Amino acid sequence: MPPASVLALRFVAALAILAVGPYLLWDVGIRGGGPDAPFSLLEMSMLVSFVACAAVGAFACWQPVGCPFRPMHARRVLAVYLPAAFGWVLFLIAYLAVARSCEAPVPVQAGLQYLANGNPARLGFWFVVLTVGVGAPLAEEIVFRGYLQGALQQVMPAWPAIGIAAAAFGAVHGVPYALPIGLLGCLFGWLRARNGSLLPSMLAHAVHNSLIVLITRIWPGSIDLLYPQ
Repeated sequence: MPPASVLALRFVAALAILAVGPYLLWDVGIRGGGPDAPFSLLEMSMLVSFVACAAVGAFACWQPVGCPFRPMHARRVLAVYLPAAFGWVLFLIAYLAVARSCEAPVPVQAGLQYLANGNPARLGFWFVVLTVGVGAPLAEEIVFRGYLQGALQQVMPAWPAIGIAAAAFGAVHGVPYALPIGLLGCLFGWLRARNGSLLPSMLAHAVHNSLIVLITRIWPGSIDLLYPQ
């Protein structure tokens, strides 16, 4: 296994690959365009994100992560994830309600709005689906549970390493979403530590994102329930 210092450097490099290009496009194009920015900009951002995710995967093949990818233990992972996901949804509902009561409502993510209202006839729609459901989970697990958690577990016990990696994972998704997404990161990190491999957290992450895509598409009204105007 590479030493912690090497994994930490790989984490910084992989995070830069994953975040810099898509973030700049988002900042200049979508967020800079305000709430009425056309969906085509989001599609473009997701296309860039998908390329960045693929680049992170290629980087991991060249510079290995801090643990093996296998075994997956798919049934055991799903048996843990599904009840945990139900508890997470209840926490999310409570978190959003508390934020509204404190007059600091959490804004709905643009990607969710797009998935609810986007046109499946557009090629860009499927880039959004593919990036959210597959590309981002695989690349983010490499970055946070592979490199970062792998480095941290060499210098501290497992639970603090899981917590720090999860906090970083939540933070990069933005302050309003940091707590609920950080909790998801704890689940993914625990799966990685428990199984000694990266595919379990990748599987749980991909299933989680894919379920969000499916539910949002089938039931667009779920956004209004979670994020009432």
